[in-house]
Amino acid sequence: MKTILTTLFLLINLISYSQNFTEEYLKKSTNLSDEIPSYIKDVIKNENLAKIEIYKTILEKNDLNIDKLESFMIIDEKSQDPSNYSHAGIIIVGKKHYSFLFEKDNYNITNEFLENYSTIDKSNARSIIFSYLSNKEFDKLLALAKNENSYFEKSISPKMEYEISVYNQGSEKRLKMLFLHDFITEIIE
Repeated sequence: MKTILTTLFLLINLISYSQNFTEEYLKKSTNLSDEIPSYIKDVIKNENLAKIEIYKTILEKNDLNIDKLESFMIIDEKSQDPSNYSHAGIIIVGKKHYSFLFEKDNYNITNEFLENYSTIDKSNARSIIFSYLSNKEFDKLLALAKNENSYFEKSISPKMEYEISVYNQGSEKRLKMLFLHDFITEIIE
């Protein structure tokens, strides 16, 4: 009996450890309340699958496989104004970064996510997030997220939303996700 339990425990650990980014991302981003109708959950899942495909394509153009990388970070920026849609992002793998921009129904690789990657511009949300992620200061991003709640309480609408994903296969919590908005520039000290 003890051998069966030990084997079962090892199998469960092996299965949970073998999850890759795609599986982790879908699990985390579609883990929604039971109160949400299933058709909305399906829409969200399909949107997230499309987003993963963008990330995969950007990395594959650089001979990288997102599901074989041990660790990386993503900043995904979307406008909150449907009449002026924009979508851009950057994937940070070690000391390298790969940015993308949605233009004319295509996602293109670009190096124009930031004007200056080496210094922090406190008036630019992209720069703040990139700098904190590059320096592995996720706790500072969490603090910004907590502080920006006061803006929502004042019914101030953001212009941009930033989805931050930090993936580390060797970590106990392999995928950390966080949403921030453009008004972090007013919060940062």
